[in-house]
Amino acid sequence: MAALDRQHHPGPLLALGPAGCPAMEGGAALALQLSPAELNGRALAGVDPAQAGSHALLRRMLALEQAGAQQLQLLRQQLVPLPPGLEIPPKGLGQQVALALRLIGSGACPPVLQLAQGGYDTHADQAAGHGRVLSELSAALAALAAGLERLPNRPAVTLLAVSELGRRLRENGSGGTDHGSASVALLVGDHLPDRLIGRYPSLSELDDRGDLIASLSPPELYLQALEGAGG
Repeated sequence: MAALDRQHHPGPLLALGPAGCPAMEGGAALALQLSPAELNGRALAGVDPAQAGSHALLRRMLALEQAGAQQLQLLRQQLVPLPPGLEIPPKGLGQQVALALRLIGSGACPPVLQLAQGGYDTHADQAAGHGRVLSELSAALAALAAGLERLPNRPAVTLLAVSELGRRLRENGSGGTDHGSASVALLVGDHLPDRLIGRYPSLSELDDRGDLIASLSPPELYLQALEGAGG
């Protein structure tokens, strides 16, 4: 959110995952959450900030809820169909990709969309589990790329795939890895700042736990990706 505020993004910022995105909340832009499961739900109930009376904080909360409900309803109405014949993975991340494509093709897509995939907390049997989630990610990204190629007059799109936590370098006793200090990110799209952002990690320069040392903080990474995308 700090990176988005520095770029003066007007918003809204839209999370498509089932649990929202705390990292997008708390800034100047309006942060919303719309998961694929909610598309078939009832229209969001309206609220009236005047009901708060003289309670300024409650009035502000109701005003934000009202603005969010109005914006989500507008986004729902502007969704476009998927390109015919496009193959989308049927579950999880695939359904978020489908919703993202419908938003991007609408001509009124929010400037930032967040998709979420779980399964990377690999404390045990990492080889099998990690391979499975990476396969799901690969299929979803392939569907996204194929869909973007077929959307008429689509805007420029940049995708940044990150992990919310790093992993240890050393395997634990359960065939997995525990929480570490750094991670990698994948940056692809129409406008990229460079082939590599940050400094490539060194296996000979580790922290006091024997883990990789991150060369960029998450806000710094987001800011560079936003600037490269035309921020």
